[in-house]
Amino acid sequence: SDLSIDCKAGGRGAWQAFGYLMVGIFPVGVPLMYWVLLFRMRDRLMGEDRINDEKLRGILFLWEPYKKEYWWWEVFETLRRLAMTGLLSTIDPGSFTQISSGLMMASLYTVLLTWARPFAELRDNVIAVLSGVLLMLTFTSAFLIKSQKLVEDNYEALGMGAVLIAATVLII
Repeated sequence: SDLSIDCKAGGRGAWQAFGYLMVGIFPVGVPLMYWVLLFRMRDRLMGEDRINDEKLRGILFLWEPYKKEYWWWEVFETLRRLAMTGLLSTIDPGSFTQISSGLMMASLYTVLLTWARPFAELRDNVIAVLSGVLLMLTFTSAFLIKSQKLVEDNYEALGMGAVLIAATVLII
């Protein structure tokens, strides 16, 4: 809140190093730790009586909603969440590039989710696919709103029709 403080002043190197360390720990460390925990127990996770296996109780939150063959899906889901929030926020904020990247991520995820159907419960698969479609529609709406603003501001809208058609085809 104090704008007179210079972030590049002396004595801030340790905090900067700590910041870089945390950026490495969370987006890399959390999915990696999930993978290690699940990979070590993959044989038990594929077993018939996995719900009653005491050794799997500590990591129940990582595998319980998924089918046996998708014991690893929570790692993929965590990476998707990080990409849709952290990674997407670094891509030229407010630009067509950011919106298009989000639309592509949401579309790819929805297609993979529809193909794999990783959840044990049908309703969970349906809700997940509908959520993916909602994300795609949200990014498409943002794209259209931004396009309309450019046209209203008398900027050149050349080529925007082709981009809109491509986005519509991608959704279909």
